[in-house]
Amino acid sequence: MTAEGNSEPSGPLGRPRALYGRHKGKALRARQQAMLDEFLPQIAVPGAAPPGDAARAAVELPALFGDRPVWLEIGFGAGEHLLAQAAAHPETGFIGAEHFLNGLASCLSHLERAGLRNIRIHGGDV
Repeated sequence: MTAEGNSEPSGPLGRPRALYGRHKGKALRARQQAMLDEFLPQIAVPGAAPPGDAARAAVELPALFGDRPVWLEIGFGAGEHLLAQAAAHPETGFIGAEHFLNGLASCLSHLERAGLRNIRIHGGDV
């Protein structure tokens, strides 16, 4: 907890971090929840976690993608652009980050069907 009684991690200058917008929209369907529970851990970015989380560690890009260049897309929505770029540039590694659960679940479904192997996903704020 912060001094203000807020459980959110501190941002710059020790102020509570402010997230704007929704974290979740409509209730997730069973398949969408399964994608978050089962598929996301397989393609998650190891070490990407909020400040103070014991799982937080330096993200080692060479361990994820070898010597490939890496592109980052923050706020990918349902993932259409991210997947199109990954398909068009198979020689590049992609990290997509999305805080909104419904968009994240949608992207995971598209990604599983597309079978792209040059994408890692961070389901959370960056």
